[in-house]
Amino acid sequence: MAAPLSILYFAWLRERVGVAEETLSPPDSVATVADLIAYLAELDQRHAAAFQNRETVRCAVNQEFAEVTTILRPGDEVAFFPTCHWRLERDPRFKHRVKYFSTCLAGLKVFLGGPMEGTGMARISVQTEDFDVAAEIARLTAGRTDIGGLGCFVGIVRDDKAHDTSARGIRALTLEHYPAMTTRAIGRITDDAEKRWVCWVAP
Repeated sequence: MAAPLSILYFAWLRERVGVAEETLSPPDSVATVADLIAYLAELDQRHAAAFQNRETVRCAVNQEFAEVTTILRPGDEVAFFPTCHWRLERDPRFKHRVKYFSTCLAGLKVFLGGPMEGTGMARISVQTEDFDVAAEIARLTAGRTDIGGLGCFVGIVRDDKAHDTSARGIRALTLEHYPAMTTRAIGRITDDAEKRWVCWVAP
């Protein structure tokens, strides 16, 4: 390889490595994702800790899911993140158990609306700010009488203590994602939906 790679780390991998992003120039022997992981694991104790259990780590190359056999090229962006799973971890600030959900394909809040003004394309918004569902519905239905139904999903957090009295309950939920990859993946889903069905979207 001997050429720079941009390497991103998410969730607990970032915590263990100590940085969210770094640029490295691996030796010529690094040709695949598997080679890169082996190289990183030998860099220092922090990287070794991050890649200790490689079965729990997933990878993307240039914002697309990649296998360990994927060939790397100079200038590639390589991202490492946990497999989607629930895990319990102690929060030192509050001295209690906090449940985290780590994933790369879920935004903090995701809204598919549109089309964007003047483009005819669906609008995808991945943001930390709250969505006003009523405002989006009003935008969608303004001046129209041909809409007979709306599809909307709003997720809430259920407390497992209600079903398991031995559980300590959920105190906080952290949802992290890979922004560029999230937007690209949702865009593909939107494109596929528009090809399969007649999709009415808000202006």
